[in-house]
Amino acid sequence: MKVLSLFDGIATGYEALLKAGIKVDKYYASEIDKSAIKIALKNHPDIVEIGDVTQIDFNDYKDVDLVLGGSPCFVAGTLITTKRGLIPIEEVEIGDYVLTHTNEFHKVLNTMSHKHKGIYVLNVFGAYKTELTGNHRLYVRDRRRVWDNSNRTNIWEYSEPYWKSVEKCDGTEMVLIPVNKEEINSKDLSNDECWLIGRFIADGHLSNYKRKERIAIVKQLIIQ
Repeated sequence: MKVLSLFDGIATGYEALLKAGIKVDKYYASEIDKSAIKIALKNHPDIVEIGDVTQIDFNDYKDVDLVLGGSPCFVAGTLITTKRGLIPIEEVEIGDYVLTHTNEFHKVLNTMSHKHKGIYVLNVFGAYKTELTGNHRLYVRDRRRVWDNSNRTNIWEYSEPYWKSVEKCDGTEMVLIPVNKEEINSKDLSNDECWLIGRFIADGHLSNYKRKERIAIVKQLIIQ
């Protein structure tokens, strides 16, 4: 049997197959954690490590008989951008289309859920607070201040985007967020109405507070 294991960890999938009496002829493992890879290869030197799951060309593995996978997770309630709107992750179904880091919607082929300890809370400017596991990877850019001699000032310099696990982030990264280009106007709002709502969400507020001097002015006007 040829096996492709995604997010392989220490190759527990290999162990499970052997204990079930299933012969493994070829075991391809996608993993980026160096310690996990070291343990996996120590126990099974014949494993073929193929690196980052985001860099894999799956056309190269069409002949595998079994695909294993246990990707990093979000907690229940996390909102996911789909073609049918923002919905909690636990309500995402097979066949839904979700927005990816490439600004494209891709079809959900399978779903899973399990209990997990060690949850991180992620606060990103311009996004919802998110709770997720430490091994979940974010699409980020590093940034640093550099001196622009021609303009005699400091400017920000940004790295190329790359994937980085939450537990390795130190708060200086820029988390890249895809832009949903799908438009749904179920309320049939005009451009002016959308502009007004946007302005209120951005800057508007309601207040029950009244300044004392305003009350005094009103009383004075009444007396006169």
